[in-house]
Amino acid sequence: MPRSRGFSVKERCKVTSINYSELLKESWENSRARHKLLTVLFIFYRYAGSRSWADSRVEKTVAWFLEESSVRETIRADWQRTWGYVDEGRAHDLSEGQALVLGSATSGAGHESKHVGQPKNPSETARKRSFALKPSFLQTTYEAALKPGRFASITTLRGQPLDGDLQSVILGGLKRFVGWKLAEIAAELGLPQQQAKQGAALIVRRALGVVTDERRLLELEAAGVKPKTVPVREGDLSPLEAMSFPVMRLVEFAEEDWEDSELRTHLDCLLLLPFLAEKRGQEAWDRRLARPFFWTPTGVEEEGIASEWRKFQKEVQDGNAAYTRENGRRVSKLTPGSRTTYLHLRPKGPDGSVDDVDPLGRPTQQLCFWLNQSFVQSILRRHLVAS
Repeated sequence: MPRSRGFSVKERCKVTSINYSELLKESWENSRARHKLLTVLFIFYRYAGSRSWADSRVEKTVAWFLEESSVRETIRADWQRTWGYVDEGRAHDLSEGQALVLGSATSGAGHESKHVGQPKNPSETARKRSFALKPSFLQTTYEAALKPGRFASITTLRGQPLDGDLQSVILGGLKRFVGWKLAEIAAELGLPQQQAKQGAALIVRRALGVVTDERRLLELEAAGVKPKTVPVREGDLSPLEAMSFPVMRLVEFAEEDWEDSELRTHLDCLLLLPFLAEKRGQEAWDRRLARPFFWTPTGVEEEGIASEWRKFQKEVQDGNAAYTRENGRRVSKLTPGSRTTYLHLRPKGPDGSVDDVDPLGRPTQQLCFWLNQSFVQSILRRHLVAS
């Protein structure tokens, strides 16, 4: 979670191991996962780092009940999605990012996790996995317990329950705007144009019938939904810019593990709102909305992204993010996006003063990850060409 919010949940919460053969004998109602989730006592504690666990301090305890939760249907849909992959003989294609709240997390140290057989496809082994509650859900549960007034439930604000899984509800709310110009969407939803231009999240909120902008939406926050507008050239679906993620502290990045990394969390549930431009330089207000879609990396894509992420982590650890001055500009030794497939690491803001330090204490710019434009283009083509 963004560090500007104070404490952040460090890890997912394991619910139960997944036995692929036994899973297919279950329904959601009699499943081991549901039984484990019916009543939960969450104990949130301040991590003591390398010191003894006894030095950790309990910050908050929360009694949580599945049947009273506003995301219970989302959790059920997550479980059924995992069940469906196993039933189709595709357990090897499972990814934690496919779920909103109840993920199928790898058991073990990420890419070194054990592989096991699967009943519907004996020729293809799959990673050993466990059902686990995702950090975004745990973070929201913690924050809502501290300050309940900062969140609002979509169900309460709309005066009616969500009819279907959360992703379908969101896409259904946006469907009527496909083909509309951004200016037309802003006018219809009662949004000032400047807000509409900068806030994909605001468009989603209003499209769901939520008219208040003061509080965060509980269901969206718990599911980790991250809306992003993507300006796209209409002819070849080439994005007009690379897709960026929040800036990060390099000292913390150098110590992360991929499975629990900030970037992996940001990639978990991206809701992309492509706006088509007839030509580069066309005003944002005149661009038309193409079909929105949710995207998470495929298994192959996640392996490739993780490999490049580790490459950049090693470069940061080795001091390659530190800069030198060349012709008045700051230049680092980080690998450029032209030499990677999926992502690159570079500054997000203008070339200004010293913003950060690397793990060796040398000055660097504030950096963030960006998805390469060619990779984003391949995602857009895969989802939009057949739409």
